[in-house]
Amino acid sequence: MLSEQKNTLPTKSGKFWGILISLFSVVMILTMLKDWWLTTEKPNVLFYIFVPLLSILGGVLSMYVIVKISKQTITFLTMLAISIGMNTLMQIVENVMKITYYRIWEYPGLLYVGIVILLGFLLMIYGLIRWGRVKNWMAVILAVADFIGSMVVGSILTDVIGLTTPGS
Repeated sequence: MLSEQKNTLPTKSGKFWGILISLFSVVMILTMLKDWWLTTEKPNVLFYIFVPLLSILGGVLSMYVIVKISKQTITFLTMLAISIGMNTLMQIVENVMKITYYRIWEYPGLLYVGIVILLGFLLMIYGLIRWGRVKNWMAVILAVADFIGSMVVGSILTDVIGLTTPGS
């Protein structure tokens, strides 16, 4: 019983969600300040409020559809927690990479894309296997669904609705 609890997330805990949302919020505020610092243009606060959260939700809903169709046992809240955690960590990596690019070394753009997309994808798979307790192949399918769902929502918000900001 104890070992089973170690491999689950406390998704029914208000304290857990408070910490997770607080960390995500702090990282997004730091991202906004970083973009302002690097571009010297005033950021669009609505972008930082809506695009990341709705993109995460789009990815999680995409995974949820596959989970329901394939009758997996992972819950919506577990997928949401994994996604928020992974996106928070990846936003930190992205911030470090952008600061490095603009202030230290203008590395090839493919390096940025490769690291951010590949690492995010692998972290999502790892989280789904470890805390979602899904099989490796299902974790890959869910990670692809998450990626596609979040990209679709992000594209709609930025390209169709026009919710953009300098530096992103």
